[in-house]
Amino acid sequence: MPDVIQIVGYKNSGKTTLAAYLVRYFSGQGKKVGVIKHDGHEFEIDHPGTDSWRMTQAGAAAVAITSAGKTAIVEEQGRSLEELLVRFEAADLIIVEGFKREAYPKIVMLRSPEDLPLIQASSRIAAVVCWEELLAAVAAGEAGEAVETGAIGNIGESGKTIEGGNGRRIVQANALHRRLSLPSSVPCFMLGESDRLAQWLAEQAGNSGH
Repeated sequence: MPDVIQIVGYKNSGKTTLAAYLVRYFSGQGKKVGVIKHDGHEFEIDHPGTDSWRMTQAGAAAVAITSAGKTAIVEEQGRSLEELLVRFEAADLIIVEGFKREAYPKIVMLRSPEDLPLIQASSRIAAVVCWEELLAAVAAGEAGEAVETGAIGNIGESGKTIEGGNGRRIVQANALHRRLSLPSSVPCFMLGESDRLAQWLAEQAGNSGH
């Protein structure tokens, strides 16, 4: 069974950008990578005027087209994630974008404080990727609470950090972990740290024996 990692988040949180980076990273390491994307809306992948489109318009429930180097199958029905994973069993790694309710390890993308409920709604969180605006809001919120309670000296005492690429900005991560009720084993990455995240994922796969 291939390794499966989900990337979940709300619209414009960076899911596709991260997925594309991970595909390039692991493909560059010789891995066969599959990608499955959930679309919450109706989509059209075929093009008017093509032979396959004409067959679909004529009423075909499924159309397959293949050449020496590529195969495409268009079905007039949805498929569950489990059904799709079976078709990707030859892959080494499958990156799943969406399917929030499925139970595979997840990278959760958080852009703003409004996205925080996604943490409670997600199972098997492997890592979190945060936008700077979220980290700033969480840190400011905790600092404000500390001022009100007289505990300002406690902010940042754990020494745990999140490191960002721009100017090597280091942000204290203990405030974020407290706010999200995340275990210390779940790492948090800044948006833009895709390389560090990819390396971490590669280490996890290695530790699991895959």
